[in-house]
Amino acid sequence: MSTFSTRLFSGIALFLLSLKMAYGNLLISPTHLVLEDRQRSNKITLINSGQHTQTYRLVWKTKQAQPQGGYQDIDPNSAPLTLRADTMIRFSPRQVTLAPGQRQTIRVSARRPKDLIDGEYRSHLSFIALPAETRSHNSGISLDVVMNYTMPVMVRHGASKQNTQLITASNEFIGKDKAKFNLELAHQGHTSTCGNLVILWRDNTSDTPREVARINQFRIYPELTQLNVSLTSYQQVPNYGQYQVTFTGLNSLEGQQLFQSPWINIKP
Repeated sequence: MSTFSTRLFSGIALFLLSLKMAYGNLLISPTHLVLEDRQRSNKITLINSGQHTQTYRLVWKTKQAQPQGGYQDIDPNSAPLTLRADTMIRFSPRQVTLAPGQRQTIRVSARRPKDLIDGEYRSHLSFIALPAETRSHNSGISLDVVMNYTMPVMVRHGASKQNTQLITASNEFIGKDKAKFNLELAHQGHTSTCGNLVILWRDNTSDTPREVARINQFRIYPELTQLNVSLTSYQQVPNYGQYQVTFTGLNSLEGQQLFQSPWINIKP
């Protein structure tokens, strides 16, 4: 396969993966749900991609984003309103049973209080796979392992305000010609930022840049003013040349260049 074909295939695969996410045998689309200002409803699509019928119960979780990545569960009773979107969201149905290949639409609607302050409000919708009783070969009963899948659901009110900047960037090599790029980002504003985070590499100032690493639909939540993220290259990266970090907006920020770093020398 030619170098161009390899790059094209990798790009298409990453794009398709960003449109929906597979958790075990459950396909969920979209991976993040946003009800923009004045938008009252939206939907989530579930597809059972497995070979067995499965039942899922849908419940809210309260989570806070962490600077190093991931979330931490917090007590909903002590959480700020910005992390309690569930108080203004309704969804239906609350439990679904999906046969193999079957799909189900979850209807989501928001009712914003009249005195709601401008900003973004978030909760996490958890899809809990209920254990199914199965007969074992020894005529006993065994239970399947319970698996949970969670996605953020956001309600926005008023104009979106956010600003994301790159503070520091460094690289290290993992094995032969594989690079890891470590970034420190700063975020300001009362709404999250979503975009494609990309690393470009070039041989020298006259060389055409090529993409070597990417995170699709990378989201920074408003409770984070500073965070760290690492990208590992999926393309060969020599131990010389330069790299550039770009962050291009999606959704309400579609096509906007949120930041673009200067060219940075590769550290061997």
